[in-house]
Amino acid sequence: TEILPPHDHQMRAVLGVYRGRERNILYRRVNDRTFPAGELTLSAGQFHVFGPDDIHAVQALDGAVSLGLHIYLGPLSKAKRSLFDWVSGDPLPMSEAAFLDMKRAV
Repeated sequence: TEILPPHDHQMRAVLGVYRGRERNILYRRVNDRTFPAGELTLSAGQFHVFGPDDIHAVQALDGAVSLGLHIYLGPLSKAKRSLFDWVSGDPLPMSEAAFLDMKRAV
């Protein structure tokens, strides 16, 4: 499986899983640094509301595809979003190419 890179949404977002299970690795920013801050596992029928500054990486569990509904409370394509380097935690500009390049195999 793969883990999608740490990223933010810059707006409230409701993420609900309707098939499979999804592991969210949570991060927090302190003094311009990004640190792991726990995990949240969502199973079919569960949801979580992310705040504008929340950062997470996502992995489908159990060797199966995880399907979910993501509702963003704003124009996601116009938001100035960030990816966060896996090692340093430094913010990087969000782009589709960078997002795909940063995916990790597990």
